[in-house]
Amino acid sequence: MKQIIWWISLVIILSFSIFYFMKINNKEDITPDEDIAVIKEEKQCFSPDLNKEDSDKPLRIVALGDSLTFGIGDDKNEGGYIGKLEQKLANKNCIVTVTNYSKEGYKTKDLLQSLDDEQVTTAIEQSHIVMFTIGANDLVAIAKKEKMQFSSEVLAKAAEEYESNIEQALTTIRDLNSDIDIFVIGFYNPISTAIINNKDIDRLITKWNRISKKQTDKLDHAQFIRIDDLFKNKTSQYLAKDHFHPNHLGYEKIADRLVKTLQKGSE
Repeated sequence: MKQIIWWISLVIILSFSIFYFMKINNKEDITPDEDIAVIKEEKQCFSPDLNKEDSDKPLRIVALGDSLTFGIGDDKNEGGYIGKLEQKLANKNCIVTVTNYSKEGYKTKDLLQSLDDEQVTTAIEQSHIVMFTIGANDLVAIAKKEKMQFSSEVLAKAAEEYESNIEQALTTIRDLNSDIDIFVIGFYNPISTAIINNKDIDRLITKWNRISKKQTDKLDHAQFIRIDDLFKNKTSQYLAKDHFHPNHLGYEKIADRLVKTLQKGSE
């Protein structure tokens, strides 16, 4: 009888030990995976193409182009969409370093010239992401030259030149760094509100945005970021006092879209 009781007690003890051991193991299996997932997300900084050996280093971004990337119109002087992007990524535990080579008044031909600058090319070669805005000043120059009277010949020639310059810029960037993520940020109509509500300008901007998307679609790791829809019917809220550049809220909307694009790319 004592022997039976001893065996029953042993079986109970063994069963309890096995159950406890399995429970501890299951907890250990879950916790490390969760921690690793968080660390991986922080190190990747939403960029799916970072090399593993660089995953513990800052996300390096090169900014190029015109006054929209420079941040003109930001009434809080926080660096426009680039400054807001840095803040938003920092809030997500992503360490970012940005080198901004944009300049007010730049046209597509100026963007091409900047890609011959040694500092710019070196930065592109050593970075994970390059982003730029370009084209608005080209439109302003055309509008002034033609006195807002656009013939089909003028529109065709302008679109052809714009496409050639964008294609060349993208090709040059890709040749400098085969792995870098390229973000071409489109533009809204910066003229009709400031000068006159001209439908030709709207059509031209729509066409140029489509050209930019077509050219980025040709390349791997390149995206066109549409923003004209953000400003449509909201220029009074999102444009600066000059009625041309985004204000602080406008730049924040652009930064929000960039963060969403980066998040989506890392999923």
